[in-house]
Amino acid sequence: MKEHFFNYKLLLMPINSHGNHWILLVAKPKEKTVSILDSLHHQNFKWLWG
Repeated sequence: MKEHFFNYKLLLMPINSHGNHWILLVAKPKEKTVSILDSLHHQNFKWLWG
């Protein structure tokens, strides 16, 4: 049986940014929020959303 995305309280998704830096996407489906944690404090994540 497949789990529905909104059944999860918290989703953590590590993303390799351009092959040389890791960021963490934090999604809280029940709260309908998405955050990005970046130790280098980059501001431009347009590439992430396509």
